[in-house]
Amino acid sequence: MPSKITINNLRHISRLEFTIPRQGVWLLTGSNGTGKTSLLGCLRRIGFKNAFPSHFPASRMSDQVDSCEGASIQYETPGGLVTYTYRTERWVPLPKANSNVLETLNYPSVVYIAANADRIEPNKDDFSPRKVRAARNDIITAANQIFCTDKFDALKTINVRKGVGNSAFLIELPSVGKQKKSYFSEKNLSLGELCILKLLKMLADCPRGSLVLIDELELALHPTAQTELLKYLEQIAGEKNLTVIVSTHSATLIKQAARRQILFLQAGEDGKVSCAENCFPSFVLGALAYREEAASDVVIYVEDEAARIVVEQLSRRFIGDQFRDAATVPSVNAIPVGGFVNVIRFFVRQKPLLPSVTRAYVMLDADAEPLLDNAQVEDIVRIYRNERASISFLPFTPEVGLVRFLVDHRAATLTKLRQHFMLNTLSLRAVDLAQAPAPGVANERDLCKAVVDSICTLLTDQLPNTSESEVRGTLFKLLAEHVFATERPQVMRLFGPVIRG
Repeated sequence: MPSKITINNLRHISRLEFTIPRQGVWLLTGSNGTGKTSLLGCLRRIGFKNAFPSHFPASRMSDQVDSCEGASIQYETPGGLVTYTYRTERWVPLPKANSNVLETLNYPSVVYIAANADRIEPNKDDFSPRKVRAARNDIITAANQIFCTDKFDALKTINVRKGVGNSAFLIELPSVGKQKKSYFSEKNLSLGELCILKLLKMLADCPRGSLVLIDELELALHPTAQTELLKYLEQIAGEKNLTVIVSTHSATLIKQAARRQILFLQAGEDGKVSCAENCFPSFVLGALAYREEAASDVVIYVEDEAARIVVEQLSRRFIGDQFRDAATVPSVNAIPVGGFVNVIRFFVRQKPLLPSVTRAYVMLDADAEPLLDNAQVEDIVRIYRNERASISFLPFTPEVGLVRFLVDHRAATLTKLRQHFMLNTLSLRAVDLAQAPAPGVANERDLCKAVVDSICTLLTDQLPNTSESEVRGTLFKLLAEHVFATERPQVMRLFGPVIRG
């Protein structure tokens, strides 16, 4: 059973449910005010008993300022439930008998790295260079990797005074002959370099299996360093079985992360905050930030990458058929967002932010139409009713359509694949499609997705220097070409209002 945190009536959050993710690196993102830092504070409480007073301090002079009265934070763990309720300056666990259930989450340590001056301030102590020793090799290697340099080969450490954790970083300068060694201290490092060195030391020291929480991971870092840092976090999380949750607004990090790593907080008008998982970067960043290109004439929001390929290919065919003068050809951009609910919610939020020259539409998979027709969720029903003229549906669900296409036209498709990839020995047998489900069965889409994945892997294994995504894209383009050739009137009716406006 996954563990969960439920926050009620804390600051601006009326309710937020959050499932604690498994081992790996997770990017917690969302607009300002959606509760990222508050959630990190609640996660920190798993291993730090004073987390609530630290993260949600109340005024000592007035109960009308910064009060958490009425707030509660519930933890659902393998050991049971415990709810912390704020009562007159204290957070009280209920039931008291479950006050230790957070220990059943089995994190040997919870490391919290705040977005404050501690990240970037060097040690204030002065010192002389006695008992200088080489820094740990893993820290040197990681720092060089993140900053794409060999500068940190000369990284040293020194204890500035007695006690654990009172060390400082030095970099040894090149010396000539018998010249005394000289150094520059961490006081002369850039803010980003110091941030990273402090972070690397914490990660090196934390026990295996720890929970690591980092607020604003990108603090003081160049985009290239952000990318390398994310790679390093994924590496060390795997090596030490860490669960690393970082809050971020960085477009660089969001674009570099896998979809499964992105946890996107969205606040509703009633103060309820939801956490969307496995969403496309465009859902987080917006169409224009995601594509980083000039404004398109037409933006079509779709559910996933398969739908993007199909919609863009059919758009090209429609434009090629209907527009002869290159000067009048509209630019069309299909943007994958996620499930159909995410698509239409994103559509109404993003539409006011688009340039005036851009027209926006939604084109969903065929299986979304009956679900929307029978929707019960209030905002979905309202959006579907108000925006119906901008919402249309493909004549098929891409994965289902592709499987049916391959079953019915396997030999002809194989010939085209051999021509495209210039490999006459490429094989796709009828038996390879034996798992194709019968039309209309329960879970048809999921079953067809599994077949598509299997076929793409099978073909990729036969093709040197070809990625699975390239094979997948080729198959969906062939599907789109077939649909245009065999169902042209339907395609023209579907894309005419969208592309012509």
